[in-house]
Amino acid sequence: ITGEPGGTIIPLNVFGPSNVCDVAGTNQPVLFTVPYDATVSTYEWQVPPTINIISGQGNDSLVVTVGAGFAANANKQIRVRSIGSCGISNWKIYYLHAQAPGTPAFIDGPGNVCAFTGTAQTVIYRIPSVQAAAGYNWTVPAGCSIQQQQDSSITVLFSSSFTSGIISVRSFNACGISNARSFNVQSLPVSAPGLISGPTNACLFMPSTAYPNGLTAVYSVAVSQGASSYNWSVTAGINI
Repeated sequence: ITGEPGGTIIPLNVFGPSNVCDVAGTNQPVLFTVPYDATVSTYEWQVPPTINIISGQGNDSLVVTVGAGFAANANKQIRVRSIGSCGISNWKIYYLHAQAPGTPAFIDGPGNVCAFTGTAQTVIYRIPSVQAAAGYNWTVPAGCSIQQQQDSSITVLFSSSFTSGIISVRSFNACGISNARSFNVQSLPVSAPGLISGPTNACLFMPSTAYPNGLTAVYSVAVSQGASSYNWSVTAGINI
């Protein structure tokens, strides 16, 4: 905490949204506050000409609306100072801005949709919410369709004709639209397993005096592209 030579405390911080693009021109009330201080008798607020004070002048909480011309105006500072018995503090400055939201983070969802093509089963793709975004524009390739969009996720249905394509999403608000985040989706048939790895001489694992039940041998293959499970078969005399 800092103060003036006379002892009046400068407001420590201002709390409220910094990017107000999504509320500019909407008449939606926006709240700004400073930490309560019992030694302060009143607070003086100053706002840019494109911001209108609804209530709170003199208090530690200020309610405003942001005009449609906010983005074009050079003055984007909210200023507040405290007034007490010891004097008037310096101004605390809080910087506002108006900008388009950032590019969405990576899209979460299956990349290989072979199991879903031509079925009634839908697939969900989602992104984390983007700060200051008012909405999201999703696009999907030919052969699939968006069945539902809910905030930052979509539900997609893949037809039997789908082969491959790009799902993309952009976030937007009143100040503009972000760059696209893209995700490659394909319908790939499962690939054949590779070579089986494991011991070829089973004699060492067969029942013996020391090991009447025999020993366990492990066999494996590398993960096959698009596989969801594996079917193993063995000859007589071998148990899985």
